[in-house]
Amino acid sequence: MLKNLRTDLELPCRLSWGTDPKIQLRGTAIELRPDFVTVRLEDSDPRLVPQPGRKVEVAIDWPADARTPEKQLTCRAVVERALEGIGSGVRVACAIRRGRFTDAKRAAKTRAVPAISGGGWTM
Repeated sequence: MLKNLRTDLELPCRLSWGTDPKIQLRGTAIELRPDFVTVRLEDSDPRLVPQPGRKVEVAIDWPADARTPEKQLTCRAVVERALEGIGSGVRVACAIRRGRFTDAKRAAKTRAVPAISGGGWTM
């Protein structure tokens, strides 16, 4: 029953993949289902758009109000298709493998961990 639930929305998000260097693009989540998300990427280089089959992470900034803290829906997904729209950037459709809500402030702290210089090695 939930698989047929579809929500059209416009929430800011980040699409990221890779390890060194990690590629991260800002976009807008425009469709969300329990097993699928579509992200619109504006003004992005077509060479940076992930190809079908690429494993990605989609971090959607969830709206907050006075009673609830800012949350972020973080999804591990696989790109199914990337379509160029007319005047609306590139739409990337992803099948969600796993998703969870996290506190947005905590997520921001974990992303900004500084590297330890030297790693403890001495000569």
